[in-house]
Amino acid sequence: MSGTELPMATDYLGYGVNRGPHPFALGRLNAPAGRDLIHAARELLARLGRKTGAALYVTGYSEGGGNALWLGRLLEEARDPALRPSFITAMSGPYDITGATAHSFLEAQPDFVDNLIDKPFFIAFAGVTAAQVTGQPLSALLRPQFAQETAALLPGTQPDEVVQARLLGAAVANLDYLRPVNRSRP
Repeated sequence: MSGTELPMATDYLGYGVNRGPHPFALGRLNAPAGRDLIHAARELLARLGRKTGAALYVTGYSEGGGNALWLGRLLEEARDPALRPSFITAMSGPYDITGATAHSFLEAQPDFVDNLIDKPFFIAFAGVTAAQVTGQPLSALLRPQFAQETAALLPGTQPDEVVQARLLGAAVANLDYLRPVNRSRP
């Protein structure tokens, strides 16, 4: 890195000092955090008398991959030359939340330990987000025991490993932890 490059990472809504709900996989809601971070970093560097290069690189992995694409879109729509991304690299994100990503949540997956542990974790985040966005109770989206455990954990302050273990326990206790999907809706 040269003296004009500054790597930054957003603190998603619902994490850090903002303990409100985290809009999991809703890049349109998460993208402004990236834009605000760019403004804050540039303001700080100006106060310190430091200059930054003109290049702006946006990247993300997993949920951050989808958020990187939304941030790129937000910056391009702003038509501000100072916020024009030089390039955007998005990797392994939930890009098709109602298609491929939803199917990966609902369909059988290879018997990898990560699938067993991660699926309840991501479904819980997605359920909390869907409940917040639609105004429906979490129990309308997830089975009662899983919804109850999810509501007790998210948002929360425990480490991911603790949340994953408790959600896995709730999922194993009630293996059919999703409400039946209404397939008649578009």
